[in-house]
Parts: sequence; structure tokens; C-alpha cells
Amino acid sequence: MVTAVAERTSGPKGSAKKSAAARRQKTTASVAGGRKSPPGTRTCALTRTAAPQDTLVRLAIGPEGTPYIDLVGRAPGRGFYVVADRDRLVEALTEKGSGRVFKGKARPLAPDEAMRHVEDAVRRLDERLLELLGLARRAGVLELGMDAVLRLLNNAPQNAVVVVAQDASDRTRHRVVQNAERAGLTCSVLAHDKATLGARLGRETVSVVAIRPSSLADRWATEVVRSTGLRGSGGLGGSEVN
Repeated sequence: MVTAVAERTSGPKGSAKKSAAARRQKTTASVAGGRKSPPGTRTCALTRTAAPQDTLVRLAIGPEGTPYIDLVGRAPGRGFYVVADRDRLVEALTEKGSGRVFKGKARPLAPDEAMRHVEDAVRRLDERLLELLGLARRAGVLELGMDAVLRLLNNAPQNAVVVVAQDASDRTRHRVVQNAERAGLTCSVLAHDKATLGARLGRETVSVVAIRPSSLADRWATEVVRSTGLRGSGGLGGSEVN
């Protein structure tokens, strides 16, 4: 499980954040003005703001009118997109927001039932994140262990992803974070321990990994955004490493 967003930059931190904010503001203004979302984006059915489609959560309706979370985004029928936020998703699935999202086409869920759907989605996203690390290793774009990760960070790679295990030592975290910051990156804390991470990657234990700039790194960062949002402020342990 991951509870921190891996921030990626393509230049100085300040300019990257400023340009990203400008893009979001422009996109939101476009939707508010009644124009269609730009290509590759969708409008949240609750907030009416637009965001890249792969950062949103798709909802679908089952054969008996029951709404459910379609994480993969391939379920048949019309999809309804909501921001990857725990509270918003529960709102969309329950009576409070169901009418706005589904326009009467789905039955609202009870709050506890909606929460179970969200928790299940978090678990599936966590599993997906581990799968992506395995795919990165098979693709030859994964660095394992402190020495390999530090060598990568010394080259200041743009759009790389750095991940530390939940039970990594304070010394390990501090060293990785310090080097990641120099490269303009932020670490993600994996709520799985070193043994679990190692078992997935063919090692006894693994404390630190990094995905080199690639489509898999981009996919990881996007899924972390969704996982973090669905976990919410009251989610399980772990946080952005400072």
C-alpha cells in the first residue's frame, strides 16, 4: 500500500509546480465556461472540474442497477468519472451524490456498503502497485537496493520514481530522501515491509527501489495519486518522506 505521491518534475521545482497549476486552472476554467474537456481528460461528475482521465476513478452500473468502482476502466456501458478522493467517492455512491452522478440510473448504496467498495478499491490499487514494480524489473527499468538507487539519483533523472519500504530504517530513509531531493524527486513510502517487497522481486528483503524514467514510472506515479486519494486523511499508516 502506498500513501505518498511520487512527485515528478521536468525542471526546477517552482516552475514545474507553477506550470502544472496553470494547466489545471485553464482546464477548470474551460469546463466552467461550458466547453468540452481537452483531449485525454474527463470531467468529475461531482465537482465539474476536469482532470487527466487516468487520475480519476471510473464508476459503472451493474445489471441490477448497483453502482461499482471500475478501476481498470473497461467495464461495459457508460462510465461516470469522479475525482480520486475518498470522501467524494463515498458521496458519489450514496444518496448524497448518487443522483448527480448517475441521474437516477443507479440505486444509492448505504454508507457502510460504499465504504467497503472504496476499501476494496484501495486494496486492488495496492496490489497493482506491487505488480508494476514486478513489471519494471522484468522490463529492466528497476533499480534495487541503496547503491543502485543512489547511482541513479546521482544522474538527476527526470520523472523517475523512488520507493522505500515501510520498515526501512530512519538512516536509509534520510539518505534516500536527501539524494532524491537533490534530483528534484520525492519518495513514496510503501506500506508493505521489506520482506514483502523482496518476495515480489525475487530477493529476501528489499528496502529501496527506483523505477527509471519510463512508461512504467509514469503509470506508477498515476496509480499512487489514485491510491493516496482513495485512502484519504484517515487512511492507513505511512506518509510522504520528509
